[in-house]
Amino acid sequence: MRSCLLALPILLLGVPALADSIQLGGKFGYLGEYEFSADIPARDPAGKAELSGPLIVKHVGVCKHDGPDQVEGTISLRFAEASPPRVKATLVFDGHKCTFDGKLSKTNGGGELVCPGAAVPFAMWSR
Repeated sequence: MRSCLLALPILLLGVPALADSIQLGGKFGYLGEYEFSADIPARDPAGKAELSGPLIVKHVGVCKHDGPDQVEGTISLRFAEASPPRVKATLVFDGHKCTFDGKLSKTNGGGELVCPGAAVPFAMWSR
């Protein structure tokens, strides 16, 4: 059963079973003004069903914003056995802990990123 749970994220993302990592990309904000990327190990050494790794968030919008143009953080993923496949993610960056519960999609139909005090459009996909 444990090996099936570990293989589930790889199958859902369409990544070859022998891949060393899952590369994610995404965007969020009302105008897609933030982009992120993550390179997550495809196998959890602790044997849990949750995968996690480093995250880079970049401000790519044309409007001025407070803070640096790029910050580092972490992302944790948990995959649900639903149809269509869903992912639950926790992003921690720049002092914020935000959550996402939705589908992997390159369009804005992915869902919302819920942060303290705000929820913004969010899309995440495998690269």
